[in-house]
Order: sequence, then C-alpha cells, then structure tokens
Amino acid sequence: MAMTKCKECGYQVSTKAQACPGCGAKLPVQVSWQMAVFSLIVLVPGLIWFMAQNDKNDTPSSLSGSDDAQVARAPSKEQQKSPIATVDTSLAASPQFRITAADLAHAYSANTVAADNQFKGKRFEITGIVYSVTTDILNNVNVALLNPENEFLSPSAALEDSERQKAATLKKGQHISLICTGNGDITTTAMLKNCVIRDQEQENNSIASTSNKEKDTLQSTESAPDPETVQPDQLAHPSFDCSKARSDAEKLICSDKDLATLDNELASLYKEARNASVDKDAFYAENQVEWKNREKNCHDKECVLKWYARRKQQLDDVIQKP
Repeated sequence: MAMTKCKECGYQVSTKAQACPGCGAKLPVQVSWQMAVFSLIVLVPGLIWFMAQNDKNDTPSSLSGSDDAQVARAPSKEQQKSPIATVDTSLAASPQFRITAADLAHAYSANTVAADNQFKGKRFEITGIVYSVTTDILNNVNVALLNPENEFLSPSAALEDSERQKAATLKKGQHISLICTGNGDITTTAMLKNCVIRDQEQENNSIASTSNKEKDTLQSTESAPDPETVQPDQLAHPSFDCSKARSDAEKLICSDKDLATLDNELASLYKEARNASVDKDAFYAENQVEWKNREKNCHDKECVLKWYARRKQQLDDVIQKP
C-alpha cells in the first residue's frame, strides 16, 4: 500500500485515506497515472472537436458556403451517370440565341465583363465569314470568324472532332453558321468551344451574302499587294478597315502608302506565325499587348515604323523557332 506524509503533522498516511488519522486534516486527492492517461486520451480530443465545431459555426457563409450551397455543388447520382453531366454544355442543346461574329467581337472589345455575362457558358448560334482554318499543337481544329473592325480580334471557334471532315472543306471567305458554347476571351478576343457546323453555303455564293463592310475587310486582309501589278493608290490600303480608324497610329497607316504596305506584310506574317505557334493562348495574348502598345504610344510615322520592324522580328522568331 502506498504511503505519504501528512503536510500538517508529518504522520504516515495511506494515499487512499481522505483524512489524516493523527490530526484529522483532510488530505489532497491523489490522481493515479492511469487516470492522467485516460484524461489525455478522452478529454483532450473531445476539447479539440468542440473548438473546431465552434470555429465552423462562426465562419461567415460567404467564405465557407452554406449547407445548401455545398449540396448544390455536389452532383447527384443521376448526374454522375449521365454523359451530359461530364461536359460543359450539351452539344445536343438548342441554341439560345443567334449573333454575328462581328457583333460578338464588338461586345468583347467594348466590355469583356459584360460580354462574359451574356455569352460565356451559353449555347448559341454564330454566323460569319471564315477568316482562317487552323490546327493547334494538339491537332484540334480552330476556325476564326472575320471581325471586320480588326481581323486580329476575330472570334476563335474550337470545333468538335466530329466536324473535322466538314472543316476540311471550308475556305476563306465562305459564309458559315456554327453552334458553339461561349468560352470567355483571351485579351478581348472572343473564344468559343464545342462548336459544330450547322450549315455551309457554296463558296461562290458566300461573299454575295456578306455585308459590304465584311467584303471590304476580307479583301483588304489578303496578302500584301504586289507593287508591279497594282495601281499606286492601292498601296495605301492596309489590312484593316480605315473607316474604323480611331487611334493616331491607325490614321497614320491609312494615310501613308509605306505604312499601309508594311501593315499588309505584317498581316500575312501574322497568320503564318499564328499557325506555327505552339501555345496559341500565349500568342494571342502577346499580340494584344503589342497592338495596344502601338495604339497607346505611337503618334508619328517614326514610332510606327519602329513598331513594325520590332513586331516583324518577333513574328519571324515564332516562325523559325524549332
């Protein structure tokens, strides 16, 4: 039997005794090591759980989300089994509305936030003129639909694999209609995904069905004119619609034959570099940064000439990069 001394009289007392038999003083309760271990195992974890529950209840709903919101995010068993639940938007869904490529490009140029609210994630029909048909590094087919105001901001539509054979028959200048899902933008260039070709018109009828503005822009975005075969005043036509020129740089290009020729040459080089680029998103982003830099900072011919020289070198590097 374990013994201890009474702190009052020094009498040897059993550790189980509640009072000293010598002086009657009450003895402190002795806690065994087994009881201490039990407390650590049971009480401490219980305290931690209690504190965690309080913290969870005190967390604002805007950070943690309500129980209803958590349930809403979790897909049901039926949704998990459905093949449509695994894609962004059902390809079989009917388009919610119809819009032209020019109007879509204008909406994103004006306000990308408002445009995303209107188009991103929605299934709609888009009509326009084929500006280019390309494949990316993963061999996915992309169709650019002409933006008459600025061909560099032409909406880009990523086609479904099922449309590859149809895409092989497309030609620049052809009028087409696509069913796509809005996919936001890359530096104000409208991006579309899960696109299928709804109908195609014959190439010889396509240009006749376009507006005058689209036809003028389409013709001006061809490769640079040959000085040996065109009249001198034709050299003053750049690759964009001069009636829409707003910045000092654009007005200079539209009024100067040398700059207009450089613009046409750069437009042709741009298409070649875009096809050769490995990262299309990065290529588009860099192009927008360079274009905005010219629009903001160039106010005389010398600045524009330097810009064309630098941009030409950048595109050449993209083309020649292994």
